[in-house]
Amino acid sequence: MRGHANSDSPEQDLFYSKQHQIDDMRAVLDACGVKAAVFVGHSMGAYDNLLFAFAGSEYAAYVKALVLFATGPGFQKDEARAAWNKQAEKMANAFETKGLEALVGSDKSKGHRNWRGLAKSARLVNAQRPDDQQKQQ
Repeated sequence: MRGHANSDSPEQDLFYSKQHQIDDMRAVLDACGVKAAVFVGHSMGAYDNLLFAFAGSEYAAYVKALVLFATGPGFQKDEARAAWNKQAEKMANAFETKGLEALVGSDKSKGHRNWRGLAKSARLVNAQRPDDQQKQQ
């Protein structure tokens, strides 16, 4: 995921979105020569796998099967989405004020190197926008 660990952390906000994330997934598969795979995901990773599988036939061709745990199609209710997004914004603000010191638990040992990328990812990818799902329908 952009902004995490050794991944690139573009400066411009426009390079952070769910669409960029699934495009990055496809680029990794292509770079590794993988033509089709079983996609396994938990929580947001599973949600991203759903977005990938339903992004269009050129994406679906990569999917042999989906193994999804503790996920769903995103927040359909505005109130639930707003609460999730409030947490994502809180996380982004923590990175902007504390830098990498905002990392907790095992995240401290994952090799994160750019607090700006983590803040952008929290705000622009972890947060759910209605258009994230509409683009996939």
